[in-house]
Amino acid sequence: MAIKLEVKNLYKIFGEHPQRAFKYIEKGLSKEQILEKTGLSLGVKDASLAIEEGEIFVIMGLSGSGKSTMVRLLNRLIEPTRGQVLIDGVDIAKISDAELREVRRKKIAMVFQSFALMPHMTVLDNTAFGMELAGIAAQERREKALDALRQVGLENYAHAYPDELSGGMRQRVGLARALAINPDILLMDEAFSALDPLIRTEMQDELVKLQAKHQRTIVFISHDLDEAMRIGDRIAIMQNGEVVQVGTPDEILNNPANDYVRTFFRGVDISQVFSAKDIARRSPVGLIRKTPGFGPRSALKLLQDEDREYGYVIERGNKFVGVVSIDSLKAALSQAQGIEAALIDDPLVVDAQTPLSELLSHVGQAPCAVPVVDEEHQYVGIISKRMLLQALDREGVTMADQTNPWDTAQVADTTAQTADAWGTPAGVATDGGSTDWLNSAPAPAPEHFSLLDPFHKTLIPLDSWVTEGIDWVVTHFRPLFQGIRVPVDYILNGFQQLLLGMPAPVAIILFALIAWQVSGVGMGIAALISLIAIGAIGAWSQAMITLALVLTALLFCVVIGLPMGIWLARSPRAAKIVRPLLDAMQTTPAFVYLVPIVMLFGIGNVPGVVVTIIFALPPIIRLTILGINQVPADLIEASRSFGASPRQMLFKVQLPLAMPTIMAGVNQTLMLALSMVVIASMIAVGGLGQMVLRGIGRLDMGLATVGGVGIVILAIILDRLTQAVGRDSRSRGNRRWYTTGPVGLITRPFVK
Repeated sequence: MAIKLEVKNLYKIFGEHPQRAFKYIEKGLSKEQILEKTGLSLGVKDASLAIEEGEIFVIMGLSGSGKSTMVRLLNRLIEPTRGQVLIDGVDIAKISDAELREVRRKKIAMVFQSFALMPHMTVLDNTAFGMELAGIAAQERREKALDALRQVGLENYAHAYPDELSGGMRQRVGLARALAINPDILLMDEAFSALDPLIRTEMQDELVKLQAKHQRTIVFISHDLDEAMRIGDRIAIMQNGEVVQVGTPDEILNNPANDYVRTFFRGVDISQVFSAKDIARRSPVGLIRKTPGFGPRSALKLLQDEDREYGYVIERGNKFVGVVSIDSLKAALSQAQGIEAALIDDPLVVDAQTPLSELLSHVGQAPCAVPVVDEEHQYVGIISKRMLLQALDREGVTMADQTNPWDTAQVADTTAQTADAWGTPAGVATDGGSTDWLNSAPAPAPEHFSLLDPFHKTLIPLDSWVTEGIDWVVTHFRPLFQGIRVPVDYILNGFQQLLLGMPAPVAIILFALIAWQVSGVGMGIAALISLIAIGAIGAWSQAMITLALVLTALLFCVVIGLPMGIWLARSPRAAKIVRPLLDAMQTTPAFVYLVPIVMLFGIGNVPGVVVTIIFALPPIIRLTILGINQVPADLIEASRSFGASPRQMLFKVQLPLAMPTIMAGVNQTLMLALSMVVIASMIAVGGLGQMVLRGIGRLDMGLATVGGVGIVILAIILDRLTQAVGRDSRSRGNRRWYTTGPVGLITRPFVK
């Protein structure tokens, strides 16, 4: 057969500057010694494999042997340090990222141990995921996805979600997702190891059936020896990153390359590994070929000459006919009948694929050697009691000198040096100064530094530095900051004109409808009552000004914070630099912002929005980073394995999964913006905060209460709405937004 996938002298070394390890590899140092000397981990060492088209090739090894690293080198989920990975003769280690994505989308697919299904997608969408990344039209990918689900028996679960399925069903979806793109090569990384034994056996049978139909090249990673020998055409054994033996199950079992392989195969259950076809013997002795001139008399003479009690009748094309005996042939002759009359009724016949474990009772009770036939009922051979016992009588070999190659020496060598951070100051003798205190200015007393009172004088004039810095910024950059006012002023005026220009009844009804659409009819009614209450207590106009201020600040926070959060999530180095700034923005008291903002922007609503943006921005940045970083690594890996570009990864995987966390950040930003309305009123910002501030200044409890109640009502409404937006589609009943709420009432007649 042609070679489909080939690995030549492949290395993977983990750590910085991996080339340092090669000089130690050439000296013959072990994996542990290289790690001790360089801090580099040797994942795969000088591996070479040639995998034939259409075979199931199993890679085995203990934990840490390098098998999972190896399979990820085959599709470059892990970049090789040195060596070649050839698919159809093309070295994928040397192709561009764009070419690699095409290879992943069309030629090679992967099934993962953890299933790696997208929790926000249905079974159908998960199955079509690879085709969606490849840009296949929606209808075509739907049809192909349904066909793949039929292959694994899950077409009835197309609209379910992964968490509604059992472990075995989820793994079938993972397999269907890989099959849907019709790959030439299928990589399976311990795909069945997380399943219960019974389900695992079913999945192994399913894989063998699918392979019989489509003959793909499959690379299967496993640590289960019985599994490997059950499904594998050939097996590669890995130890400490090296491939130590490659061969068929029988070759490795009978001729292990070293003690590691011998120990690995010790205790293997032969009855589960081999099937009837593996031990069936085809001998001409006792074999009767049914031809027109060959009757019971000829068959009887053949058996008597060969000293056999039973014979096995086959006809043209090697088709099995049945079993005869000396007695049945004599009976047929006595009645002058043909050889058909001599056939024994219901003889025991076994299928070639039957495991030896299932033959024990049958062969033991059979009066003769049991015939074996294939799926087309062609004669394969016979199995006798003696043959079966010989096959099962294989002794395990124990290692005389067994060592654990995974023990590593840990050396801790720490030293601590301490030093006196203060030192001992020397005393200074000085004169007391002039005694003519009427005619001369008093001489300043000499400064003495005392360890007991080291901070009686300011050592670092931070206040002067900050003042001078702000003065310099105002002098040189005031036009820039005045330019920043323009978009803020424009957006703020737009919101104010919209909110104050609408008649209050219209605005109340509109807001109630929006609340109904976003969060349900209950929230719509609550918003209606709450907004009427704001108007009834005389705070409507001020509430609309506050809402305009908060919405403007929120808009700028989202526009600035969301892209920045995405960037920082993708750049850990930049995140490390920006994190202290975010800490300072969140922990600095809000009042501290007011002075520089007034100096740079003046007073009024626009500076109030700017100070609110600064105060409320960090949560949306932090929670965007958190949401993206919390996307499970196996989902990222699965997306890459199907050829996702960075943009597709962001918009189809990371942002949808991070959206609840991001919306929590939006919610926190909104609440912080509302908490600033009273503080911002100190720089002449209008709205409900101004009412509270005036009430405090005049000791007018009523006025302060009206403003406070208005702020609380707005906070509750906005909080519930942002929480509702953050819910996924499943919590909303998997319904499209245009089929619910007031919009749904309008579109329902037109939407099926």
